[in-house]
Amino acid sequence: MVDSVTYIKERHPEIYRNMKYKIVEISASLAKSQRKRAKQEGLGDVVEVINEDFFKWSGVQDSGEGSYVVALEVFVSPGIVLSFVASDNQDNLAHDMIRYDVKTLTPYQAVVAIDAHGDFSFLYEPCSDPLLRRYLAYQRLLPASPSTTPPLIQSSFIRSLYASLPFAPNLSKPDWIPTKAMLFLEKLRETIPGHRLMIADFSELPDTVEGRNGPVVQTRIGGNMIPCETILVKQGYFDIFFPTGKPCFTFEPTS
Repeated sequence: MVDSVTYIKERHPEIYRNMKYKIVEISASLAKSQRKRAKQEGLGDVVEVINEDFFKWSGVQDSGEGSYVVALEVFVSPGIVLSFVASDNQDNLAHDMIRYDVKTLTPYQAVVAIDAHGDFSFLYEPCSDPLLRRYLAYQRLLPASPSTTPPLIQSSFIRSLYASLPFAPNLSKPDWIPTKAMLFLEKLRETIPGHRLMIADFSELPDTVEGRNGPVVQTRIGGNMIPCETILVKQGYFDIFFPTGKPCFTFEPTS
């Protein structure tokens, strides 16, 4: 924030006089420190820190026509009035997991079951979750690519041969679906319909859980980060974060 605004202030004072740099920050403590930093750098008249959940944010007061949304590991949005909006990290946005029937390519959503002993396991059921169904509907509008097709061989004949092998699994490897990122894009289209968007983040991570766009699951033991092979771990003791992967779709600004 300091570098961006200072650069504009020094190189483009005519823009600086009319700009507003907005940060939407869900953490009260981080919002406080950001306001303090802006004031210390003499940028308090331009920087506005909004202590609010981005997904509950009411957005800009106009169409945001000409705004530029930049998401560099954190979501940021500059506008004409240059407004920068920071939100959750992309790698921390929740994902859902589906697997496909090897023969029919029918998607099945994963749900986590907890037994009487507190142990976790996956169960699979027909895809009925509205978010997942909406994501898959968007995906079907796009040309076939490694990002938009089920992570299986597309030849039905070869899939049938594979399924007939002894002990062959009847479901594909996991496909981790960025449903929360989809909600972010929809929210952005709603609140700043005239925006332009650029996103940059980690496209891949080491030691990930199996599956397309699988997450890293890790915990700290004795000062060392230890990766895990499953997301079925005790809540609150492990970090789970996802690679951004190749984008499946974007929302064009509305006129």
